[in-house]
Amino acid sequence: TRAMEVSAQGHSQRLRFEVPSADGHLHWLEVLTRPFFDARGRRDGTSCTFRVVDAEVAAEHELERRARYDQLTGLLNRNEVLERLEAVGGDLRRAGTEAAVLFCDVDGFKAVNDTHGHAIGDIVLRTVASRVRGTVREGDLVARIGGDELLVVLHHLHGVDEALAVADQIRRSVAEPVATAQGPVGVTVSIGVAMVVPGDTADAVVAR
Repeated sequence: TRAMEVSAQGHSQRLRFEVPSADGHLHWLEVLTRPFFDARGRRDGTSCTFRVVDAEVAAEHELERRARYDQLTGLLNRNEVLERLEAVGGDLRRAGTEAAVLFCDVDGFKAVNDTHGHAIGDIVLRTVASRVRGTVREGDLVARIGGDELLVVLHHLHGVDEALAVADQIRRSVAEPVATAQGPVGVTVSIGVAMVVPGDTADAVVAR
C-alpha cells in the first residue's frame, strides 16, 4: 500500500518483504513500483516489478553477522560488546539491579599453540568459548575481545557475590580437559571481576 501511495505521488518505491510460497516456505520478495506514463506523457497507472532476492538478503545478513561476531568462536566481537556495554550503565538506573563485567584470560594459551599447533589451539579456544557461553544466562553477553581474552557481561545481579559465583563456575567449567586428536589438553582461565557503576563508560569498566 505504501509503495502504491508513493507511486501515486510520481515517485518510485523499492520495498522488500517476506512472503510464503505455495509449499509454505518463506521467500524474500523485492517490489519496485513506479508511475507509468502513456505516449503523451500522461499518468496512466503504476507499473510493478517483482523479483525473489533470497540470495541477496542472505548475503547481507551474513555480512551483518560477520561485523558483529567473532568468526572463530561465534561469540560477539570486541566492537559489538563494547557498544552494548556502553549502554549498560544507563540501564542500571532504570532496572534497579546491578551488572558486572568478567574479564577472562586463558592462561598459557601461547604454549598450547606452540606445543600442539594452531589447529588444536583453535579447537581449545572454541571449546572454552562454548563452555563460558553455556555457563551464563541467555541474556548475558559473551565476547572474544582478543586472541585469548573473553569478556562476559552479567545483567540483573544483586551484589558482587553473584558475579564471583559465576566467575567460579566459569573457572571450574574451563578447567575440564579438552578432547582433541592429540589427546586431552588442559587449560585454565584467570578472571577479573568489576561491578558496573551507573554512568560508566565501556572503557572505564573494562579497565577497572
